[in-house]
Amino acid sequence: MDPYYILCKQLEELNGYYKSSLFAFNQVQVIQNNFKEIKASISPDTADLIFKKPKVDHISRKRWRTHDPLVFLRELIHVRIMSILEVYLIENIKFIFLHNKHPFKSDTVIKITNRELLSYKTTTELYEKIINHESRQLSSGGFEKIVQFYTNKLRIDIASIYPGRNVIEEYYDRRHLLVHRLGNTDHQFRSKYNTPKKGITIEELYLTKLLEDILKYTSEVRRLTDELIANDSSQHDENGEREIIFKFKSLISGTPDFLNPKFEFWANDKLISIKDIVVKIKVLEDDYIEVTVGGAYTLVTEYYKVVKRTIKQKKKFKSFQMLKMMDDGKYKGKEKGVKKARKKKKKYIRLTDGEIEQIKNELPQQPWVKGIHKIVAENLNLPKRTVQTGISLLIRRGIFKNQLDGIIIDT
Repeated sequence: MDPYYILCKQLEELNGYYKSSLFAFNQVQVIQNNFKEIKASISPDTADLIFKKPKVDHISRKRWRTHDPLVFLRELIHVRIMSILEVYLIENIKFIFLHNKHPFKSDTVIKITNRELLSYKTTTELYEKIINHESRQLSSGGFEKIVQFYTNKLRIDIASIYPGRNVIEEYYDRRHLLVHRLGNTDHQFRSKYNTPKKGITIEELYLTKLLEDILKYTSEVRRLTDELIANDSSQHDENGEREIIFKFKSLISGTPDFLNPKFEFWANDKLISIKDIVVKIKVLEDDYIEVTVGGAYTLVTEYYKVVKRTIKQKKKFKSFQMLKMMDDGKYKGKEKGVKKARKKKKKYIRLTDGEIEQIKNELPQQPWVKGIHKIVAENLNLPKRTVQTGISLLIRRGIFKNQLDGIIIDT
């Protein structure tokens, strides 16, 4: 699932929890201020039940007299927000790796035994080993280590994004003091931020600004992430790699066998799973399906031949067409015999956050009926293409799963 969607959901839930807690504290304050009037207005038995004082030891009583419970609440919220940010930045690295592996290509040596290597059934398991090795040290390295990784590996300068490195570091340093020193400052913190205070606290305005800053910060990180993922032309720049995009019309209800995640085929005496080469399956209008495959030249070519042969031999499919072929990152053109159609400028559809949220809320639980975008478009009074683009975006973010003719495709 998209880590940015998870972050936004967690921050929204945390903000809701904070506001509901504030409301509860305010209600208690109202009762305390009008204690005598409220107690006099109800029966003695009910009053004893409601206003019975709990047994509190001397130490606890003293502690709660000298500490505002709302301060504890804000400190906990602060720690939680910064933990959510850290998890997002690390999970976002894995999200980028899933969609664009080019930035991770290096000469780094990873130790792996024969037993472990031979136990892998697909390259996906090997990829998991690689990305876990890349990100394992980031959780304990703090913000500085994460910044270095984004800068050196991904060429994304997350330190310069609003509100800036100094502000984010201060948020991190406060979390460190709250977690490891119960809010007591040390000499390093007092010198770094030029403060004589021996303890820190989290005020309401400070917490509000923290939440706003993190939302703006992660939104920009997400935008830069999308740009990096969209720049996929470098994903096939090594010798022996090929990418093919083709489409066809399916006349059957359900997923064709050759698009089933469990489908396997032979290539040079090797049994290959399509999980290793199928990059994307896109359901188009009028029963068309667009498939993108990429990877080793031989594997992609053999799979393409299998699909092409199957489609031409069976009457269940028709209108097979190659749309694009790339060898080692260079455009090779379309298949011979396919008429060159006049290029049409694609109209880019830009959706607002409000429209995306509307589409998400209008969609029922999966699996959807065929043509669900038409139903949603009619209900929301939006163009069909706008809704279809919105659904594709939600699937790409991991909020929904891709499906074909009412069957969920988990690729």
